Amino acid sequence: MALIVATAVLPPLTQAQSENEAPSPGDWALQFQVNDNFTLGSFQGSVLSVKHQITDQRALRLGTSFDVTSRSREINEDAIADGPDSDDEARQQFQIDAQYLYTSDRESAIRPYAGGGPTFLMRRTRDERQVSAGTQEGTNRSYGGGLVGVFGVEWMVHSAIGISAEYGVQAIYTHESREIERNGTTILDATDTEWNVGDRPVLFGVSVYF
Repeated sequence: MALIVATAVLPPLTQAQSENEAPSPGDWALQFQVNDNFTLGSFQGSVLSVKHQITDQRALRLGTSFDVTSRSREINEDAIADGPDSDDEARQQFQIDAQYLYTSDRESAIRPYAGGGPTFLMRRTRDERQVSAGTQEGTNRSYGGGLVGVFGVEWMVHSAIGISAEYGVQAIYTHESREIERNGTTILDATDTEWNVGDRPVLFGVSVYF
């Protein structure tokens, strides 16, 4: 569907432009990702994804995201034997990515690029349950950081619009602590560390330059 739309709409735009469609130093861009249901979401970070062109072939990109969730529910005690009477949960999560990007070919409208940079994340979850033995509270804290590498291709279909496809890999270290209290007494206090090296989802996105 995306290719059909691009084929029908983009030729008039590209014919109206000069051969050099690349953004100029000092330009800014907001980036959006096309999701599975063909709706626009953020390209990198659910709150802000912005790119700044430093030179003809070099740029900085920043993506931030945060998630704040609060949930409360009452549970029918007869429906779940020995289950909780209520379950309250609050969650906060924050992540930031900063990347340095290099574009290999400025003169072409189709411009491959590569880059990388650090990523950092924090997450905190707290839940409280009313059970037959009393009140049980759990707190989960985690933080981590690492490096992300990306490479992709951007097609400048207009002097202010670029379409890109991007693939990424990451190496992230995460430290997590978990504490559970029942009626004010700690019954669990544990920590866990993890190294993860893997790929990131492939992104198909739109950049709007200004």
